[in-house]
Order: sequence, then structure tokens, then C-alpha cells
Amino acid sequence: MKHVIIAPSLLLLFLLVGNTPVGAVTFSRYCASDLFSDESLRQKTEQLSIYERLFLKVHCEALIQGEYIINTQWMDERGMLRSEREHTFKLGFPRSYSAIFKFKQMPMGSLNRLASGKDFDEYQYGRWSVLIFINGEEIDRKYFTIAE
Repeated sequence: MKHVIIAPSLLLLFLLVGNTPVGAVTFSRYCASDLFSDESLRQKTEQLSIYERLFLKVHCEALIQGEYIINTQWMDERGMLRSEREHTFKLGFPRSYSAIFKFKQMPMGSLNRLASGKDFDEYQYGRWSVLIFINGEEIDRKYFTIAE
């Protein structure tokens, strides 16, 4: 008879709390990212020269204990994946965590440069995006422009 009373109670609790499993985390609520033009991470930017480096800071507040993987996917303006980076870390206790990713366009090789007369390929310019994932969940997407 106890089971008859408990089952409706559990159903009511499930409906009130929602259908998110216990322990499921939505990282986008706790994590954010910014693009910077300098290593000191003081100057936010959305535009850079083809010769400059870009710094991406991913910061999460109050992460629970566990293992995490931050992935970044750097896409050109045509949506083609041009670079992918991964950072793995483990927290032994709940706390905040930040990771820094660097991005810089690489000039063409000597033969291509000699044949084209250019340092960089056309796809390396324009409006780019970086997609940021934590444990497979997309938490943010940033856009930036690379100019001459």
C-alpha cells in the first residue's frame, strides 16, 4: 500500500522539477567567453589584422567536481572548419575555472607564396567564428573579422 502513495508523490515531484536528470549540467548558464587582442586579456576585440594573434578566454563559475573537456572549432566565413583545439582538465572540488586559447593565421608555404605572390590565402580573411563546447555542449559562439 505504501507504493501506491509513493508513486504519485514521485510523479508530482518529477513534474514540478522538470525532466532534467539529476546531475545534468547546462554549462551555458555557468560559462562565458570573450575575445581579446592582447595576452594580458584587457582589450576585447572583434577585429584583427591577419598578422595578429587572437586570444579566447573561456571562464566558468562554480563548476562541480569532475572531468571536463573544452573544445574550440574555428570556422572561416564559408563555415569550413579550419582549426580545432581541445583542453582537458579535472577539478577535485567545486570552483571556477578559466582556459585561454590562442589563434593566429599561418602564412602560406614558400612555394605557394612564390606562385601567388601573397602571404595568405583568400579564405584566411573575412568574418570568422569560433564555437566553444564543454563536454560536448555548445556554450557560446563568437564572431570576429580578419582584415589585411
